[in-house]
Amino acid sequence: MAKPVKAVVGYSRSGKTHVADMLRDRGYRYYAGRDYLVELAKQNERGTGRDELVEYANQLRADEGADYLMRPTKDILRSIEADPEAAGLVVDSIRNPGEIEFLKRELGAVVIFVDSDDELRWERTKANPKERDPENRYEFIGLTAIDKGIGQPITGQNIAGCVELADITITNNGTFDELRDQVNELFEGPGLVEGRRSPESF
Repeated sequence: MAKPVKAVVGYSRSGKTHVADMLRDRGYRYYAGRDYLVELAKQNERGTGRDELVEYANQLRADEGADYLMRPTKDILRSIEADPEAAGLVVDSIRNPGEIEFLKRELGAVVIFVDSDDELRWERTKANPKERDPENRYEFIGLTAIDKGIGQPITGQNIAGCVELADITITNNGTFDELRDQVNELFEGPGLVEGRRSPESF
């Protein structure tokens, strides 16, 4: 039986990578589409700025297929099948519905949407800015629109389309401990976490 695969989706500063890290703490191996994209960009002497990576990812999906950046996950999953320390695979940095469809079809992934209010995501961005983060609210709104697929090609960024394919929703508008409790409940608790799948089948 194949080891479980969890795909984590969400907008910038929603807390999705925190959730991925919590699964890593439980023994899940980690794959991020963005890391693979950066590797490809460097190999092909492309820029690695935010806009450059978005453009390159869109080009790769258009030329090679919408699932292109997720294809390495099949080899990773095969490589950990015999590893007793690997509980499964968690996939992060997913930007297009075609990537979700691939993960579900080929790996049987359970998709977790980490939701968070836009205003709270902006406050987190201001409080702890990182490289490539928007520098002002206007830019934040514009990047959020792109992430939601507004005005984007079919192979472009469309996190909103990914969200529609999610199996489970975790709402991260509280503390880090509250977020962790929700993740723990998925594995250990008797009920649902604002979703449609019970922990028994998680």
